[in-house]
Amino acid sequence: METKLNKIESFANSTRLKRFISMPHKYWRLVVTRYLKTSPHGVLTKTKTFWGDDFSVLLPASNDIYLSGGKTHDSEIRLCKYMIKHLKQNDTVFDIGAHFGFFSLLMSNLVSKGQVHSFEASTNNFAILKHNTEQKKNISINHVAISDSSEPIRFYEFPAKYSEYNSTVSKQYEDETWFEQNKPNEVVIPSITLDAYCSSNQITPIFIKIDVEGAEDKAMQGAKDVLSNNNVVVAMEYLEPSRNNEPHQRAVVFFKSLGYATFVIDQKGELLAEQNLDAYLQQRNLESDNIIFVKQ
Repeated sequence: METKLNKIESFANSTRLKRFISMPHKYWRLVVTRYLKTSPHGVLTKTKTFWGDDFSVLLPASNDIYLSGGKTHDSEIRLCKYMIKHLKQNDTVFDIGAHFGFFSLLMSNLVSKGQVHSFEASTNNFAILKHNTEQKKNISINHVAISDSSEPIRFYEFPAKYSEYNSTVSKQYEDETWFEQNKPNEVVIPSITLDAYCSSNQITPIFIKIDVEGAEDKAMQGAKDVLSNNNVVVAMEYLEPSRNNEPHQRAVVFFKSLGYATFVIDQKGELLAEQNLDAYLQQRNLESDNIIFVKQ
């Protein structure tokens, strides 16, 4: 699996011309999908993940998975390497903000005798998540938002191309150039805390991956008992300061109050301690990275 992931890393680092030459038919389909005014609901198509699972995406979303079989952002490649190196076959793991289920499926293969619990608040994304995971007996999917209470909350769903930005906080994107012509649909959805979910299902995760576009602080505050009483490792997307990262900063403060230390993932999938996350991102000119929290 690591060898195939290395090929994706090489693909991601190659020139556009080399990527186009390697798979011209797929690239032309992306061009047609992007420029011929396709439905805002997207075009459903199939591909395969780098480990061999069938995977459906809604073009023009998840273009990288469609082309290469994997996430091609450097932070997500390194997160995959970390998961491959450190997750064990009997682990119980959570995927919060599962989108179409890429990381849920990867974790399903890595914890083949364990359990994957996936959470996706978006109705459109959940339909694809359900389709992609229905053959995996060790994945439990939940159409619900993870928050700091179990009250219904407002949720904003963007057209397919921007579905990775679906969030409980749409204002964070109002300055983006694409926002004006791609305003979200507002819906009300159920929510639950991780503490309540774990208690009712009598489970404790070993590992949590969370990417919920600005609701990370509330999601983690709703897991205070689980995080306080267990040695849970958390991988959380963290944005650099100019991208309205206040919720991420609050989440970091919360983790530290519970005795967690912050780490970044190196190119080999191993952890390096990092105290100043904002400075780390700015020094490396990164818009975001996956930060690992480990209880000390």
